[in-house]
Amino acid sequence: MARVLLVSNESLISDLLNEVLSKDKHILKTFVYGKETLEELIREDFDIILIDMELEDMNAYAFMEEFRKGKSNPILIPIIKSSSEEAIKEVLRLGAFDYIPKPIDKGRLYFSIHNALESKRLNEDYTIQIGKLREHISKLELMLHEKEKVLFIINNISKEISKSFDLDDIVKAIVDNIYTALEIEICSILLLDDSGNLYIKYAIGLDPEIISSTKIAKGEGISGWVLEHKKAIFVDDIERDNRFAKKSDERYYTKSFISVPLYTKIGPIGVLNINNKRSKERFSIEDLRLLQEIAMEASIAIEKAKLYKSLQELYITAVKSLVYAIDMRDHYTHSHSELVAKYAVAISKGLDLEEYEAKIIEQAAQLHDIGKIGIRDSILNKPGPLTKEEFEEMKLHSTKGAEIIEPLEFLQEVAKIVRQIHERYDGKGYPDGLKGEDITIGARIIAVSDAFDTMCSERIYRKRKLTMEEAIVELKKNSGTQFDPKIVEVFLRIIKNTGHEGR
Repeated sequence: MARVLLVSNESLISDLLNEVLSKDKHILKTFVYGKETLEELIREDFDIILIDMELEDMNAYAFMEEFRKGKSNPILIPIIKSSSEEAIKEVLRLGAFDYIPKPIDKGRLYFSIHNALESKRLNEDYTIQIGKLREHISKLELMLHEKEKVLFIINNISKEISKSFDLDDIVKAIVDNIYTALEIEICSILLLDDSGNLYIKYAIGLDPEIISSTKIAKGEGISGWVLEHKKAIFVDDIERDNRFAKKSDERYYTKSFISVPLYTKIGPIGVLNINNKRSKERFSIEDLRLLQEIAMEASIAIEKAKLYKSLQELYITAVKSLVYAIDMRDHYTHSHSELVAKYAVAISKGLDLEEYEAKIIEQAAQLHDIGKIGIRDSILNKPGPLTKEEFEEMKLHSTKGAEIIEPLEFLQEVAKIVRQIHERYDGKGYPDGLKGEDITIGARIIAVSDAFDTMCSERIYRKRKLTMEEAIVELKKNSGTQFDPKIVEVFLRIIKNTGHEGR
């Protein structure tokens, strides 16, 4: 039931409106003057106001301006004699929901009031829903505040494990962060071995003898149960818990502990355990939830590390096949990639590069000529100088090589190096004209290694190979222009110390 207010001195309008409103038992209150209506609106609330724009005591547009300043929010529907476009625009500008032209059509009047009430109902529902939404958001904000610690720990773990694909590094990062953040006495990760038994991969707070000797079959003991059922266990005191008191010979479980499973879509992979807070406080449900969330992150990271190891093994096999395919196309370049990789590794060690970086450079050296698969044999095996057009095609092999490798995500850095193999230190190389240290260290190393082996080996396009002394002269001659002088210096020192005689 709605409350409707009419401002008009025409009894015909009042009678017609009464007739329309009586069908739904709405209440109508009528005023003649605009000023008394504005005073009434201060005292009483209405759902709809219908105003005859031909007021006796004040300008109807001025009434609407005053109405807009009020705190109440009834729906306004003016009744206008003139249905000109300007009049309609003006009443709508002043906040009218709709307008009713004179002479009044009863159907139009009913339709307008019905729409106005439906609109008001929807707005009220919207306001209620917004209130509920705000209340829900407040609860979520409280939950988010409670999870700040969770997010902080998980963020630290994510940062650490994103730095490496090595399983040992990842497991250590997870355990170290949990141990520090939760201030516990013991933290350990157990993983499944090839025979299906759990072993302690890494732990803090456990005796080395326990770590090395622990072997648990799936389903046995606490860890085996957690793994088999993929359910967490939360115990305040193992000595007083009837489920486990004197039933477990797993010596890494002491007093209060939480044990959660590590598993992926493929299946269970291990167990994550924490024991005893250093503060002697009991673990809480929040601690359990935190460990379960960490376990989800840890499971994904561990599985990725295992997958990466498998990909590396597949990659090594693929590399050998690709290098063999390249070498088989030209017996003059047989073992060239292998020797370039050997020199590149030696230079990397001479420059004290990190093992990870040296490995990438070795991989790039092994694949640096892979783009030659896309070069015609008539060019690769041409006796004598290449034409300008042929040389331009030959120059494409570094970019072709990078394009072949780039789709493999874990070889992105290798692809970058392969693309830059023929860049020059003085900026006159190809394909991008990079200069100096804008060229990756790997590309600068392989450029020297590649040039030296090429000079010291047989080639179809020249009469003879260079002696080691001649090749050294060429390296020195082009140091600072074609080659990085520091890398040339390191390589020549390696040659001198190893007594390399060339091919």
